[in-house]
Amino acid sequence: MTNRSFIILVVLAAVSVAAAAVAVGRAPSYARTDVTGTLVFPDLRSRINDVYGMIIEQHGLTLTFKRNDEGWRLEESGGYPARAEEISKTILGLSELALLEPKTGNRDRLKKLQLNDPAEEGSLAQRVTLVDKDGKQLAKVVVGKANHSLPETATGGIYVRLTGDKRAGDRAWLRGGGPV
Repeated sequence: MTNRSFIILVVLAAVSVAAAAVAVGRAPSYARTDVTGTLVFPDLRSRINDVYGMIIEQHGLTLTFKRNDEGWRLEESGGYPARAEEISKTILGLSELALLEPKTGNRDRLKKLQLNDPAEEGSLAQRVTLVDKDGKQLAKVVVGKANHSLPETATGGIYVRLTGDKRAGDRAWLRGGGPV
C-alpha cells in the first residue's frame, strides 16, 4: 500500500467517524417517562361504588347516565333504564386505565388518533366523565382510536388524552388493559 492510498484511507475513516457522531447526536431520544405503567386514576378503584354518574360527550351530543336505587338510568330519555353491565364494564375499565406509552403532544395529530375535541363536528373522540353523588368529578378522559395489535397484550389498547394531568400533560397516550 502506498503512502497516498494510506492517507486517503485515513481521511475517509475520519470522515466516516465524524458523520456517525453527527448522526448519533441528531437521533431522537426515546427515554422512558416515569409515569409509564401507572394508573391514570389511582383512587378510582377504591371509589368505584361512589360513582353515581357517567357523562359521555361526542360532537355536541351528551349521554348522561345516573345511578339510583333502581339502577342506572339514561337522563336524556326520561330516565329509561340503561344496561348496568356495560356501564360497570366502562367504569372498571377506567379504574384499570394505565399509561403505556406517550404519543404525540402535537394538536394537529390528535385527529388521526381520534383524540381531537369531542365537541368538533364529525369528531370520533368521546369525553367520558365519572361523577359521585354530589356531582364531584372522579375521572375525566378523552377516549380515541383502538389499537388491537399491541404486542404482549390480549386485548390491545386504546389511545387516550388527558387534560390537566400534571403527570401526563395534555397529550395523547396509548394505554393497555381492559375495555373502556
